[in-house]
Amino acid sequence: KLSRASFYMDSEQLAFIKDSLKLDGSLYLLTHKRAGAGSHLEILEKVFGSDSVISTEVGGGGYRLINARKLNDGRAEVASGRTLVDMELAGHKVALETAPGLFSKEGLDIGTKTLIDSVTQNIKQAKHVLDLGCSWGAIGIASALVNDEVRVTMVDIDPRAIELAKDNIASLNL
Repeated sequence: KLSRASFYMDSEQLAFIKDSLKLDGSLYLLTHKRAGAGSHLEILEKVFGSDSVISTEVGGGGYRLINARKLNDGRAEVASGRTLVDMELAGHKVALETAPGLFSKEGLDIGTKTLIDSVTQNIKQAKHVLDLGCSWGAIGIASALVNDEVRVTMVDIDPRAIELAKDNIASLNL
């Protein structure tokens, strides 16, 4: 059984929630005029931007459903909110796309770089490499760059990651 609850979230807490959302992710708030629906709407518009907040009357009686969407984080973008990052990958200078909401969206992180650098010799002799949780494709692409005969299998649970990894592979003609 659900009961009526009262809570208050300030702009800082809502900004944290916004930062936690993936690109195009949504926060839904069902509120009532007597519970401050107008104030909720103003705060969400301030945090998310007025162009990303939709308010709809629902069910009559003063209820309002507010949908606040994370549209983009203000960085230089290419298609679909992607960011083109120049980097060195396994000794090769490349430009690859990353995206908000995926692991290591800023580019090659230190952990992945260390892993690639430490297994490069093994990859040169490998016949097959599995990149499990490939994100935008750093490990799989590095493997193909150091060994043009290796068979690379890249897997991720996120369909956006798979699409991005495929596009990065194509951009390098691998």
